[in-house]
Amino acid sequence: MMTSTSPKFHLLSESGLRVGHLNVYHLFNKVPDISSFLDNEHPCIHLLGLSETRLDYRMSDESIAIPQYLTFRRDAIKQGETGLAIYIHSSIQSITTRRADLESQSVESLWVEISHSKSPSLLVGFIYRNPTATYAWYDEFLVMLDKVADNKKNILLLGDLNIDLSKSHSAWESTYSLVGLHQLVNKPTRVTSTTDTLIDHIYTNRQDLVHNVSVPNIGISDHYPVLCTWSMKLPRHAPKGHTTIQYRTFKRFNKDIFLFDISCAPFSNVYNFSDPDDAMLAWYDIFMPIIDKHAPLRKKRVKHPKLPPWLTKDVIVAMAIRDRLKKEKKFDDFKKQRNRVKSLVRSAKKAYFDKLVETDKSTSTIWKAINEITNKSNRKTNNTTPPISPNSFNTHFLTLAETLAQSSGCATDNFVCSTLLSNLCGKKLKPDD
Repeated sequence: MMTSTSPKFHLLSESGLRVGHLNVYHLFNKVPDISSFLDNEHPCIHLLGLSETRLDYRMSDESIAIPQYLTFRRDAIKQGETGLAIYIHSSIQSITTRRADLESQSVESLWVEISHSKSPSLLVGFIYRNPTATYAWYDEFLVMLDKVADNKKNILLLGDLNIDLSKSHSAWESTYSLVGLHQLVNKPTRVTSTTDTLIDHIYTNRQDLVHNVSVPNIGISDHYPVLCTWSMKLPRHAPKGHTTIQYRTFKRFNKDIFLFDISCAPFSNVYNFSDPDDAMLAWYDIFMPIIDKHAPLRKKRVKHPKLPPWLTKDVIVAMAIRDRLKKEKKFDDFKKQRNRVKSLVRSAKKAYFDKLVETDKSTSTIWKAINEITNKSNRKTNNTTPPISPNSFNTHFLTLAETLAQSSGCATDNFVCSTLLSNLCGKKLKPDD
């Protein structure tokens, strides 16, 4: 039996904020599917939350970028976490703010606030509950929602709760009812050859403002996405024909100054942390501002947003066939087609890169293609474990500052010089005249 009252389903409306969630189960290799899904949805999805992204420090924002969308992410850095991300459409980026103050350390969550002068503010959260979570998770959930409710604003919460609401679940019903929420999805969201479960949910404290609740039959992962529209006025879309992209510029990059700043950075602070994950984050917080200073992010306007250049029509058609087979519950054929899609994506990437190398041999173009196509973390390593031990990583970078200082003339002690970073810089610089 369904455990909550669902709103009436209306015809699709062009007005309102379209919000969705999908358990993607590894985002990096699903970026083409997500790009195609977002590109084909009309009207556009303004906010798409993804759970089980499996992102970590090795995967940059650029590696998961999709034209016209900004990304917020919460990587899996603690045991039991799997990673969350949000794609935010360019039309609402100016009115969207991340609310990290509402994000619980115990409940894997991402929160943003949509604030527009012509509509009441809306808090949108995306959440993932690990199926191994204990009953203590319920208490932590209530603590988080109490903090959210203290803002006295409208709430929309989506996510994979791993609680099957196609069956009675009185403990969970009592939990979300305590904070005035209502669950809106009433169709199975994870369908296999043996089970149909409703484990991806949408909650709100204002049922009257939610419509177009849907569960599209998309075969990107073993979950279907859940979508809804929130009634509110939004800023007008930017004029068609132009959009902006973000990139790092090396126009004024100076190798010597960069190496000097690296040598002066307080990497020794990493010693203050005993936990390798905390030490890694501390190192990252020291290193990234230097990168931002010497290779800052810039935006530029491009005439036409587009899907990845290697995402051919054949690949898109194959994805559509895969989705149809899953919708028809032809699971044996679906698995074969899913593998065919993976093979076509690999072949399309290879063909695109081969053609690019043949027609344009400039270093910048080739490196751009490599960054688009390759995934260094996709080598034969564990997806949740760094390719080297945290202790080895910390040891290398804690001594790197002194090493680089010596090589740049800032120190005279006898250290063995590491050329890893210098080689990286050299690849980014043109040969001296």
